[in-house]
Amino acid sequence: MDHLIREVRTSGRTLRLQILPDRTILVIAPHDVDIEPFIREKRGWIEKKLRELTHIEEHYGKFDDMFLLDGCFHSVTCAPACSLPRSNSGVVTYDTPGHLKQLLTTSLRTELEEKVLRFSTHCGMKPHGICIRTQRTKWGSCSGHGMLNFNLALLALPPPVRDYVIFHEVVHLRERNHSPTFRDILASYWPEYKAHEHLLKTYWLLVERNSIWKVLRSL
Repeated sequence: MDHLIREVRTSGRTLRLQILPDRTILVIAPHDVDIEPFIREKRGWIEKKLRELTHIEEHYGKFDDMFLLDGCFHSVTCAPACSLPRSNSGVVTYDTPGHLKQLLTTSLRTELEEKVLRFSTHCGMKPHGICIRTQRTKWGSCSGHGMLNFNLALLALPPPVRDYVIFHEVVHLRERNHSPTFRDILASYWPEYKAHEHLLKTYWLLVERNSIWKVLRSL
């Protein structure tokens, strides 16, 4: 296979595979496991994911240096103060990446506080709190203590898809894992959730490639 393979060895017992935006094949495996049979077994899956990356590059590569916000790509310019666009074709202005990150965090927190309250009322559960992070592997998570953690990059998503992620994590206040009961709750409130989960995979790749989100996630 003509792609770089990077191994990460852990003390766990689970084999995992991930295709990074630069086409590196990341294999996470226990210390004593030979990864070659696993890679051969997953060859079809790997080739499928690489084709998906090619599609992303061909259709969205020209937007890598624009800012992905609310599912749209925006031009960015330096200015004395930060501002976010009021329309899908607006311009993002900022003086420093740090100040832009602060503005985005404030904007997302305001939205989360309103929507978590609304969705948790539907589920009959109240979270312990809300935390915003620049997470590397997840759009969001729910801790065992009821703390809802959300990725700042949620702001890259179209609003309906972002709402789905928020609702998804709120449902975890009732059902901690992705059990059939959890899926039933999702489907009853959010019938199109499978389509949104598919879109989340595409937007994750777009965020990983995006030059501005890379800077924000490094702060």
